[in-house]
Amino acid sequence: MKKVTVLPFLSLFIFTASLTIDLSFAQSNQERADSLRNSINLTQKDTSTVNAINGLVTIFLDLNQNREGAEWADKGIALAEEIKFISGKQSLLINKADHLKNNGEYEKALLTLDDAEKLGYNPDSHFNLLNLRANTNIRMNNSFVAIEIFREMEVLADSAGNLDQLSTVKNNLAVSYSNLGERDKALQLYSEALDIAEELDNKPNVAIALNNVGYQFQRGGNPEQAKNYLYRSKELSEELNLQSNLLRVYINLGNAYKDKEEFEKAIEYHQLALGMRESQQNVPGIIQSKYNIGDVEFTRGKFGLARQYFSAGLELSESIGFPLGIYYTTTGLGRLESEQQNFDQSIEWFQKSLNVAEQLANNQMILTIQDHLYKTHKLAQQPTEALQWLETYNALSESLNLEEKERIIAEYETRFGMRESRQQNEVLQARQLQQEAQLNTQRWIIVSAIIGVLFLLVIGGFLMLNSKKSARANILLKKKNIELESLNQTINQQKKELENSNRVKTKLFGIIAHDLRGPVNSMQSLLYLLREHDLSKKELDELTADMENSITENATLMDNLLGWAKSQMDGLEVTKKTFHLKICVRAVTENFKSRFREKNIQVIIEIPDDLTIHADYDMIKLVIRNLFANSLKFSKSNSTITIAAKDQDGRVQISVNDEGVGIPEVDKPKIFNSIHFTSNGTEDEQGSGLGLNLCREFVESHGGKIWFTSEVNQHTTFTFEIPNACLNHSQMELHHENQK
Repeated sequence: MKKVTVLPFLSLFIFTASLTIDLSFAQSNQERADSLRNSINLTQKDTSTVNAINGLVTIFLDLNQNREGAEWADKGIALAEEIKFISGKQSLLINKADHLKNNGEYEKALLTLDDAEKLGYNPDSHFNLLNLRANTNIRMNNSFVAIEIFREMEVLADSAGNLDQLSTVKNNLAVSYSNLGERDKALQLYSEALDIAEELDNKPNVAIALNNVGYQFQRGGNPEQAKNYLYRSKELSEELNLQSNLLRVYINLGNAYKDKEEFEKAIEYHQLALGMRESQQNVPGIIQSKYNIGDVEFTRGKFGLARQYFSAGLELSESIGFPLGIYYTTTGLGRLESEQQNFDQSIEWFQKSLNVAEQLANNQMILTIQDHLYKTHKLAQQPTEALQWLETYNALSESLNLEEKERIIAEYETRFGMRESRQQNEVLQARQLQQEAQLNTQRWIIVSAIIGVLFLLVIGGFLMLNSKKSARANILLKKKNIELESLNQTINQQKKELENSNRVKTKLFGIIAHDLRGPVNSMQSLLYLLREHDLSKKELDELTADMENSITENATLMDNLLGWAKSQMDGLEVTKKTFHLKICVRAVTENFKSRFREKNIQVIIEIPDDLTIHADYDMIKLVIRNLFANSLKFSKSNSTITIAAKDQDGRVQISVNDEGVGIPEVDKPKIFNSIHFTSNGTEDEQGSGLGLNLCREFVESHGGKIWFTSEVNQHTTFTFEIPNACLNHSQMELHHENQK
């Protein structure tokens, strides 16, 4: 069974280079919050009121007053929605999500960020939205997802030349890699952030970066090295009066001394942190510090003092409704009672912790408590109850592992798809410029060749007049003619290649002009209706569904166009890896969920959970996506689409079957043989004609084959088969380990 431990309370708080408020600033913020709260008049329904509420919500973030901050955010969101103040609503949604994250309500925070993102792209808030989404995923232990988001932010900051943002991203990336246990990578990123801060001569950020490096050494089990960096950060923070970072230094030093079992020094620094938080009236911070002190006392065996601090933290947490504080302090009391063999009291505390974790829907917290309950019942010699909790723990752990893999893959699919589309558009533009440059070069070569021919003719005439040198002139002329012929052949070959590239480009632009114009015009019409008309909810739902379908069709068309153009210009390059086929298929069907629900079509996936294939993931996904899109396009309402797969003798056979209109005999020879052949679906859906031709190319590039069977008004089944490299058991274990 995987070992589960209670994380230090410190890990609940993510610090970045933006945290530079000092003590006096925090005190003035409390005064500003009180003044602003009293001055807001909710009956005054205009943008200035929304902005004032947003300012108050932001101050509550600095003060860690998350419950009241979220309540005021809801008031502002309702008002902004009423007066149609979109940017104000988006900003309030982002700040509300920050409060929810700080309060441990991570799923609600992500859903709130989804609502903010649906309001449209705003360059002023986009970076903050991504940063908050990534940090929320860090809190949920979804470090892979957080890293992908931070990498996107890194590109944005780098392209904008914003070194402050770049430093923040590198710090947060380091946190993500640290959570994954990649401490070398984390230290490298912290070092890069430190270099940027020193380059900008930003002493506050230098102090913060030193603190981050020290924290990383402390987490890596090197408290002595950690202290070196933490003391340097402490000196600089005291020089700059950088109170927020000094607070973090105290906490990190307290943890470092605890790891060295120098408990008096650990208590000293945690007491310093507690004093700062009490002066700031930062109640969540006070709870954290009391927990940290109680944890040190518990570690050195002073159970009475530990109980006092845990109980004080619990009382404060309950008074302000702080679920994270309740969870950690009750867990601490449960550990304390278990250590003293008071098993009944220990189980009561752990049950209370479990209730809070379930309320927060935090599966990692739930797993931790289930593990504690299993161990406590085992120590209490209650084998039946211990076995029940062990089985509950294992069931949840296995479920979370599967769900996490599927969710990460789906997230990567969306982001990689968007990134790949952008990159391929840039490649097409660059290739067009390259072709124009090649054409100019070839023109110069042709002109040079003509000049060379004229020059040779002049030499030939001169040699003919000179009879004494005629023999040598003839030999020289023949030699030059051979060189010229070789040059002309080279020119003709380059001309043919250029003409072929231009043909591909012309054909590609023709398809885009013909097939993409219709869906784009439809989307413009839908947007016009949404903007210019007051629509009922039913009309809005219908238009939204139409727009979603149009976007899905455009995405499929662009993937096919870019894949076809790449294969025509560069040839196919197959990059194989091993992956679960069922997860790939689910990623495809999820993108069409609204469409097949709209047509009331049942989708059945008959693929073994453990079926893995060794192939180019993107190519196979595009093949399945085109076959499924075609089945959906030509299926009748209230019918069924079945996606099945099986592995026989080292070859995987995948089929997509529908109960649609079928393919007429006259059209069957055109399938796979023309990029222009297409027909409308059962609800007049349109296509480009590229998909099936591209499927054939991709399948054959894997050494496979594709075919179909069809009966008009009965069914159509498309099947393709590719070789599959089998993995033995040890290789599979290694592959799964690398995917974690």
